[in-house]
Amino acid sequence: DQATPTLTPSAARVSMGRYSGTAVVHIQGELDARTAPALGAELAGAVGEPTVLLDLTGVGFVDSVGLAALLRAIRRIHEHGGRVAVAGRPGAMTALTSAGIDRVAFLADSPVSGLGWLHRSGPLQPSGSGEGVHVDRAE
Repeated sequence: DQATPTLTPSAARVSMGRYSGTAVVHIQGELDARTAPALGAELAGAVGEPTVLLDLTGVGFVDSVGLAALLRAIRRIHEHGGRVAVAGRPGAMTALTSAGIDRVAFLADSPVSGLGWLHRSGPLQPSGSGEGVHVDRAE
């Protein structure tokens, strides 16, 4: 006998805080078609902040709709003069890089390194400018 898997609805939880003047958005759960609209609405609270850290270390799954919601939010933050760093698990970071998010946000291996980058860097330069954004990971 094989057990039938129990399907649970996808869920994401978003909370915002502040650390050393930086808006820190903690995202946990799944970023997918079901959670993207609510995620976009929650991330709108970070628009207008000078520095924003998106902490995805609690995210277990990201699909293309979730990636698109993140990209829209990052672009809106940039349009209002903000800079963004994103920290997450290796699998999520690979998906972010594949989606080109490394061109608009600094990808960090931990929230601490993301905060460090936000506090010591100037404006983010797109990858094509010769000053490419990189993933801050130990090789």
